[in-house]
Amino acid sequence: MGLSIIKFISDFGDLAVLLPIAAAIQVWLLRAPEARRQAAIWAISLLFCCGATALLKIYFSVCPYNGINSPSGHAALSVFVYGGLSVVGRRAQHILKFILQAAGAGLTVAILATRVILGAHTVAEVLIGSTIGLIALAPFAWTVIRHPVPSPTKSLVIVILMIALILHDEDVRVEGLLRFLGSYLHSFGANICL
Repeated sequence: MGLSIIKFISDFGDLAVLLPIAAAIQVWLLRAPEARRQAAIWAISLLFCCGATALLKIYFSVCPYNGINSPSGHAALSVFVYGGLSVVGRRAQHILKFILQAAGAGLTVAILATRVILGAHTVAEVLIGSTIGLIALAPFAWTVIRHPVPSPTKSLVIVILMIALILHDEDVRVEGLLRFLGSYLHSFGANICL
């Protein structure tokens, strides 16, 4: 598999793609009165996923440990967002269910693998990111299983596909900012390493 194909797959795990998809899922949940609880949990879980990843990136940029310098944000958000699609896709009809389940599982696994193949992260960093994503996804998945959301519509899938295709090659770079914050804290003698 060529490097350009690997990068192409990896880019589906970038913030520029995943945050708008997460927002589309949020809007879709909010439009149904019976899914307001799930919408609130989705929003809180997304904030947790992004916040925990950012804090660990800051921490490990100052305090690397056994080759862990930066937990994978691609992994964390891919597991959360595409996993969320898989969860809500359980109730979809035929082809929509297949599309959502395939995107949820297949694309996530592919993105995780590409991060290691590209040398962007170590296996440990991808596992940490994946764990964050799973922890963030768990409350949403539990709530949706106990209180199902309406069946996803074709329009939701079309919006998600459009977001993914339009924003695919865009890049949101926050890694540098997080490293700067970590070094800033460290330079003032804030010994945050355990």
